[in-house]
Amino acid sequence: MDNQTAKEILSAYRANGEDASDPLFQEALEHCRRDPEMQKWLEQERQFDREMTNALSEVQAPSEGLQSILATLPLDNRQSSPGSPFTRAITWGAGLAAIAAAIIFTMVIWIQDPSPEITPLQQATFSMPQLVEKSMPLDFRSRDAADMIQWLQRHGAPVPKDIPTALLSRQAAGCRIFQDENGHKISLLCFEHEGKPVHLFVFEAGAANDLLQNLPHNDWWQESDWNFYRTDKNEQTIAIASQLNPGLLANFL
Repeated sequence: MDNQTAKEILSAYRANGEDASDPLFQEALEHCRRDPEMQKWLEQERQFDREMTNALSEVQAPSEGLQSILATLPLDNRQSSPGSPFTRAITWGAGLAAIAAAIIFTMVIWIQDPSPEITPLQQATFSMPQLVEKSMPLDFRSRDAADMIQWLQRHGAPVPKDIPTALLSRQAAGCRIFQDENGHKISLLCFEHEGKPVHLFVFEAGAANDLLQNLPHNDWWQESDWNFYRTDKNEQTIAIASQLNPGLLANFL
């Protein structure tokens, strides 16, 4: 197991340790124990998960939202007129259910459309394996490529003008945004094929000029057990990265 695979598995690991007995997680955890850098990464991930859990537990519905929800209830249900305990219970039960639904809806929207923590890249130390290494955890997770495109567009990141049909037929995983030291952005769209990630990187023109000057063009190369391909397509610079055989990856270009 390599660091990338371990990160992909442990990005779903629950901070409370409930997944520790799962064989798949056990293997990834053991990998982290043997690597100080991975162990540090894991602790940061778990700390983030704990902070997120605590933050969500403190979420309260805004008072305006409460009034809006109550305003949708029948007038009789909002008046303090006498009624049977059963009737009052039904009324308030409906109100509380509506409030809970509103809170959950707000939380889901917030979780599904988080602000990206744009990952900085330094030209002097840049490499494609480094870009892959920084790909996890993903900023935004979705099983739908259209959702990934929309999320990247909302955050001002480049999107592919055309995604090969063969790649669109694969299971989408999510996306992430990078930025070089000159402010040029790179988008990552991650797919899965045969249990392995297929990374599609889209470079703004400036980022390609800054970071890819000395890399092969329209040809496969291998670094750190990863296969890479870089090309200019539809006036965009695109790169593919995966541990799959280039023969399989050729269909995704």
